[in-house]
Amino acid sequence: MPQNQARVRPTTDEHFSSDSASPSNSGRSGEVATREDCAWEAVEEAASNAPGLIATTGTLGLGRRTMTGRLRYWALVAIVALTAGPGAVRGDVKPEDVKFLPNVEKIMRNKGMKKAAALQHYWFKGEENQLVGKRENGKGTKKPLSISDETITMDWVLEFGRARDQYEELVEAVANDAAKKELAEQLQKKFKKSKKETIAFGDFSAKGHKLYAQHTNSRPVTYKLDQLQDELQFALGAFTLYIIPKGKATLTRQGIDVTISEVGVFVFDSYDFNGDQDLRWWKMPDKVSLVHPFPVPDYVNVTNEHYREYRKRNKRGGDFLIYTDVKVSKAKHKFTLPAGAAEKEDKNKRKGKDKNKPKDEK
Repeated sequence: MPQNQARVRPTTDEHFSSDSASPSNSGRSGEVATREDCAWEAVEEAASNAPGLIATTGTLGLGRRTMTGRLRYWALVAIVALTAGPGAVRGDVKPEDVKFLPNVEKIMRNKGMKKAAALQHYWFKGEENQLVGKRENGKGTKKPLSISDETITMDWVLEFGRARDQYEELVEAVANDAAKKELAEQLQKKFKKSKKETIAFGDFSAKGHKLYAQHTNSRPVTYKLDQLQDELQFALGAFTLYIIPKGKATLTRQGIDVTISEVGVFVFDSYDFNGDQDLRWWKMPDKVSLVHPFPVPDYVNVTNEHYREYRKRNKRGGDFLIYTDVKVSKAKHKFTLPAGAAEKEDKNKRKGKDKNKPKDEK
């Protein structure tokens, strides 16, 4: 779906069976359904409709218990691809497939993925509007992107192990060198504007871009392409956590004395269908697969292009921005930023020394 990969994609830590009714938040202890598992499931399901497929696998000596890892997986992929024929894995956008799209939300709900389904619903009910440029600019082809700031909460995000790991790492990094440099730049601007010797920084109540503009560091939350799947992946795909420090800063002869008393972490993301991306195979009422379970009928291969075509034909489908609430926790950090630290950093950026060091993920 979106630029940072799809909302209907495979995942990492938590297990979400393609046949189960609801996700499990058991974290690292849960079994993960891999692409290999899905390939076997596809072949086994296909066997009921095409017994010859199993006969073929037997002839080739591809018994599931006698082959291991990648060899077994790639053999299965080859069999499924050869049996399915040209265009079975990914073909042109068909009108009937575009009409199928609203069923993705229904399948999510039938699988108990309420958050993911709510985001799908938000997109479909929106007026025609497509993200233009960087998500932080919030620009659309028709108007500024709308903001969803109630559907996804930080408490829900942190139920998933891979998100919590990155959250904890980010909180520890709030006073690292990269974060200090970014904070110095922000504070320098605030001092020039306020004309005071002591100022407060960190406004967790800010909304939209005013919240995003305060972050000093970030961490990505990703997933593995060959694994299937939990609701976090279906809802947010690959996304980013951002951190804002809160405290007081005082100008001294030595520089800027900083005290951080709290930190706030939030998710900011865009829900869009720009770029090319395969969003897997879907079938009513509650099926989703990493691979095409040929020759089982009625599976539809959904891609970003399908959503763009739906928007074009129906004049509905609005890309939007996602903000969570801010997860606040206590912190104790005291340090002095050297005098002129912000100006030096700004000069380095202008000279291009930090050309390959983006503000995020430091």
